[in-house]
Amino acid sequence: AALGEGAEVEVFVRPEAIRLDAAEGLPGVVEGVLFNGASSRVLVRAAGELIEVDDPQQGTGRRDAGKAVRLGWEPGAARAFAAGA
Repeated sequence: AALGEGAEVEVFVRPEAIRLDAAEGLPGVVEGVLFNGASSRVLVRAAGELIEVDDPQQGTGRRDAGKAVRLGWEPGAARAFAAGA
């Protein structure tokens, strides 16, 4: 069903589609890093949720716990669903 204007929604974005340190975006704080070979899973607390972000290790440096970051993604990467559905 289509969501009407003003509807309460939950937004989902795949971890690999989220960028750390976006110029503008959702502010958060790194809580930890799970190392996994060529990439890491960065755990970020933002908007009251723990959000997982895939971070390819391409010379970006280590993400230390407590570091402030901004999460961003392309608009087409987000999916909205009715809250509580």
